[in-house]
Amino acid sequence: MNNKLIKGGVAILVLVFIFLLVTVYMERTEQTPEQAGPVITIPVASSTDLLYVGTRFSVKYPEGYTVSTSSNNGLFDKGVSFIVPIALTEGTNLSTDSRIYIEAMAIASSTCATSSQKTVSFGGNSYQTITYTEAGAGNLYETSVYSIAKGPTCYEISQFIHSGNIANYVPGAVKAFDRAVLDTGLRKVLESFKITTL
Repeated sequence: MNNKLIKGGVAILVLVFIFLLVTVYMERTEQTPEQAGPVITIPVASSTDLLYVGTRFSVKYPEGYTVSTSSNNGLFDKGVSFIVPIALTEGTNLSTDSRIYIEAMAIASSTCATSSQKTVSFGGNSYQTITYTEAGAGNLYETSVYSIAKGPTCYEISQFIHSGNIANYVPGAVKAFDRAVLDTGLRKVLESFKITTL
């Protein structure tokens, strides 16, 4: 009698164990994602991007940037600046005066005066572009200018990056700034730029 009870108990345990195995297998099979090819990420405007509307144009810029129509040195007083957030400069070699700057200028012809023959397109806009770099006293100044003309006006969107030479810092004191993040912000501006009036 005891042997029959033991065999019956073992049979029940085996059935319960098989049931649990089948249940776990089915759940894992249902949750396994389908195999797919490589994922291609296309940058799009984030819902956190902010909108600036001026008298001649509108543009989206990344959250965290500060809008300014003046600067301490007078270099950025004629247009509007989007100054990089402290989160991008703190603990890095990037200076707090780095920014994206937009200026509208009257022109005599239908094109902006530029020495560049390179044309790039962003968001349906075609820009003439040029980049130049200067250095002095351990500082690096890089300016990339994107020009677009409409009617009697030339619009220049400039990315101004002021950084300290990383080799001049005590090792480990600061880290190199994240250039990819800055370029993503510039791309959002270039893609969303819309001229609203001549």
